[in-house]
Amino acid sequence: MKTTSSLPLFILLLWSSISLSNAYQVLISDTDDLRQVCSGMWQKFAKSRDPYIEIIFGPASSGQLALVVYEWQDAKWLGINPSNKQAENSWQEDRVYVCTLDAIAQSLCTKAELGEFIISPLPSGVTRESLNIWTQRVKLEAKPNPGDLSLDTGKQMGSGPYRYNVTKTGYYCVGAVPLTVGLPTTSNTTYSTYTGVVAFENVFKGNLPAGEYPKVAFYGFVTIIYVMVGILWGYNCYRHRTEILPVQHYISGSILFLIVELTTVFGYYKYLNDFGNPSMTRALLVLVSILSAARNALSFFMLLIVSLGYSIVKDSLGSVMLRIRLLAIAHFIFGVVYAIGMAIFPFETAGLWIFFMVFPLAFTLTGFMMWIMAALAHTIQDLESRKQTFKTQMFVRLHRILIGAAIVIVIFFFVSSVSFSNRLQQDFAPDTWRTRWFLLDGWLSLLYMVCFVSIAFLWRPTERNRYLAMSDELAQDEEAADEYDDQAPERDGALGDEDDGGKEWVPQGDGRDAVPLQLRRVGDETVVFDIGEDDDDGEDLQKSEDQFGGNDNEHRPLRRSTSTERPPDYH
Repeated sequence: MKTTSSLPLFILLLWSSISLSNAYQVLISDTDDLRQVCSGMWQKFAKSRDPYIEIIFGPASSGQLALVVYEWQDAKWLGINPSNKQAENSWQEDRVYVCTLDAIAQSLCTKAELGEFIISPLPSGVTRESLNIWTQRVKLEAKPNPGDLSLDTGKQMGSGPYRYNVTKTGYYCVGAVPLTVGLPTTSNTTYSTYTGVVAFENVFKGNLPAGEYPKVAFYGFVTIIYVMVGILWGYNCYRHRTEILPVQHYISGSILFLIVELTTVFGYYKYLNDFGNPSMTRALLVLVSILSAARNALSFFMLLIVSLGYSIVKDSLGSVMLRIRLLAIAHFIFGVVYAIGMAIFPFETAGLWIFFMVFPLAFTLTGFMMWIMAALAHTIQDLESRKQTFKTQMFVRLHRILIGAAIVIVIFFFVSSVSFSNRLQQDFAPDTWRTRWFLLDGWLSLLYMVCFVSIAFLWRPTERNRYLAMSDELAQDEEAADEYDDQAPERDGALGDEDDGGKEWVPQGDGRDAVPLQLRRVGDETVVFDIGEDDDDGEDLQKSEDQFGGNDNEHRPLRRSTSTERPPDYH
């Protein structure tokens, strides 16, 4: 067909005529699926530019058509019901939308409205001027007059452009219905064929639709937050650079990766909005999909090793670390396959491919989640049994973060399910075009950011990292202390160290010679630390005896420590 052969030339002409205006552009043609296109539009505010909708038809288009631009809330006035002319539009099949000779014969419209969309009789208080509806009959054979570009003239302008100025925020649609000239039984009947482009010129400059444009600012904001977190984290790492734990190196790498990933996502939407080059856009989409899969795999990897107590409870995970890495790699590969598959295959036509893309990813995801929760529960139970209050509190808070995230996910899943349950209804897109991006993408990114920042705050570098890392807290009551003493030989044998009279040599922060760490029992209940010179030990012991009546001067090791940090004094 002639229209098909001229399509590349037409697209080139359109690119030179209206695409330079950086507007969201949608193809419209005489095929059933493309006769109507819709998009959200924002009304003018402050010093923004004037929004408008522009339609232009290709040079190969021919025939006549009825053209309409309307805001969705006013769609109820489109068309007319022959049996009840006052009835509002509910998209019935028997409703007449275009004024034809038959419609004129039934007194549904007038000769002046021939070839235009019919607007039903309006109730009192509603005027034609108050409606956001514009309609016109278009003869594509006519050559447009460059001086007649206003829609208010009522003149037929050929291929256009046709412009409608938007004065109200809403969901606007452009419809074009081909008209048949002559009787279908005659040989001189003319059937209309057309191809055109609708440009939704919003208050912002760009190629994104109004419903997607908030992503540019959103991901820019999230990127800035991660950069700020990275700066604060880096500052803490520099301050306590001698106390950094292995797990904190992994967190540092995760923060750096998140900054790169979110910068890429922001760059993708920014490039798509500013330029929209199809080949480059697809390449960036693949890159974003790969980075997103890597982010998910890295996040589960980090969460699992933290839940296992790496660097806080255990100095090494041994062969378990290899299994965790293999699971993370598998999750990354399956995530890339899923992301690229969703980008290449439309969801409606993917068929059996959906199963092969979703099942492996769901399998590794389930494995991660079950392992994380089991490891976290075991770590908390182990710390509680050993009376490690401070460390237990850290992992309990981590558990609360995960439970809170799960609750939020359930709530948003319910909200999204309710919101998308009527996705096949006519009003779904008009009602959700402002918030659909947040329900699909935005809230998950916010939830991830809150959880990650919270976990990073719990595991932030501090001056007592090394002291708390592989050390056990001292008992704070007689029963716990006796229990700890009974277990001391087993711990000593496991560590392979000989106790040195309850002392451990701890280097001082100012570079002086190491001093012994003396663990003492004071009184009947309280256990304290004491760090001092060797010459002061006897004097300290004598003072202790004098103060407490010499009831208990036994020195017993209540803690084994591999820490090189001076512990704080407890009074």
